[in-house]
Amino acid sequence: MKKTGKVRKGIPHDLRRQKQLAKLLAEDGGRTPIGKLMRRAGYSDHYANSPKKMRLTLSWKQLMEKNLPDDLLSKKHNELLTAVSIDHYVFPNAVSDKQIKAIINQVPGCKLLKVQRNASWARAYFAVPDNRSRKDAIDMAYKLKGKYQPEKHDLGELVIKTVTYKPQGKNG
Repeated sequence: MKKTGKVRKGIPHDLRRQKQLAKLLAEDGGRTPIGKLMRRAGYSDHYANSPKKMRLTLSWKQLMEKNLPDDLLSKKHNELLTAVSIDHYVFPNAVSDKQIKAIINQVPGCKLLKVQRNASWARAYFAVPDNRSRKDAIDMAYKLKGKYQPEKHDLGELVIKTVTYKPQGKNG
């Protein structure tokens, strides 16, 4: 039977590091390279320089499925794809609620929520698509599905000169 590492408090050392890493990843939100987070979680520099090795282990896959199940990811991804934010605009008080609604409804995806008035203005609150979140969600989906073409780099006129070396024997 293969040994999985030191056991302390009933939890294999490798699994404790993976749980710590999962916690750090969740807290960090993708701002720090995974190799740095692996070092903070107790992984060696050698292992942290090759994060793919850790992500290929069965225990990591099980931990990810337990903490980030596909149905939860799908639900949150859908929320990003339909994300909206609240914004407002101040109209002159002479503009009617009906006119305000017609103006806002002309903008694709916008929905009037409320009009607040005083003696000099009418403030319209409306939901507007959160295009940044939607773009990021779409980008993520394309990456996960492998839909992006490999990147191509134009190197201009790159010339590679090859030299063949033939060792000469005793006869020249």
